[in-house]
Amino acid sequence: MNPNEALPIGEEEWKRVEVARVLAKDKFGITFPEIRRGDVTAQLVVEKKHLNAFGICFGTFIFNLADLACGVAYLTMGGFGPTVDGNISFINGAKEGDVLSCRGQVVKYGKKISFLQGEIRTGEGVLIANTDFRFYHL
Repeated sequence: MNPNEALPIGEEEWKRVEVARVLAKDKFGITFPEIRRGDVTAQLVVEKKHLNAFGICFGTFIFNLADLACGVAYLTMGGFGPTVDGNISFINGAKEGDVLSCRGQVVKYGKKISFLQGEIRTGEGVLIANTDFRFYHL
C-alpha cells in the first residue's frame, strides 16, 4: 500500500500507523480495512479464544479493538503519546463468528490532549459498544 495514494497523511505519521497496524495484526488479529486522516476502521473476527464462560466475547477484546482504532486515528493526525483514559458502554454482546468493526474518529485534536470516540458494531450492524478516549501528546 502506497501511503501517498491511500492516506492523506504525512510520511512520519504513515510510518507510525504501519508499526501499529503490523503489531495489531500480529498480536491481536486486528486489521484496518479503512484508514483516513482522523477516521479509522479496525476489525476483529470473534473466535473461540475471545469468549468467556457464557459464550460471549470478553469486554477486554472489544475495548482493545476500540483503543487501537482510536489510537491509529490519533496517529494519522500526527499525534504521538499514550491513552490517558478510555470509557466504554457495552450495549450488546458479541458471539463467536461475529465480525466486529470499530470506527475510531478524532473529535478534537488539541494542543496537549486529543479526544476521540469509537463505535463498535457487528457486520450485521448491531451496536455492541460506544467508547470515548483521550490521548496525551508527548
